[in-house]
Amino acid sequence: DRIGMRAAIKILFRDGVKDSQGTAVQQALGTLGFVGIEEVLVGKYITVKMDSDTEESRALVGEMCDRLLVNGVIEKYTIDYPEKDKKVWF
Repeated sequence: DRIGMRAAIKILFRDGVKDSQGTAVQQALGTLGFVGIEEVLVGKYITVKMDSDTEESRALVGEMCDRLLVNGVIEKYTIDYPEKDKKVWF
């Protein structure tokens, strides 16, 4: 039984890039009566399961982000490697 790895990738717009969807959600929440909201950011959450947890596997996940999953011009990302038992699927 191989020990795999799960990578949780959070992608948001870079600072200074207009988040029109976040603005629309914030306005809709205000219309529904929610108060005190300073900002809403809408992004993407991607999980990738690899067959092993190695430095090479982690480097490959970063390469996936750089080459396909993230538009580096307007987006930024973080990668988290939760413990095996921690739920990252929604």
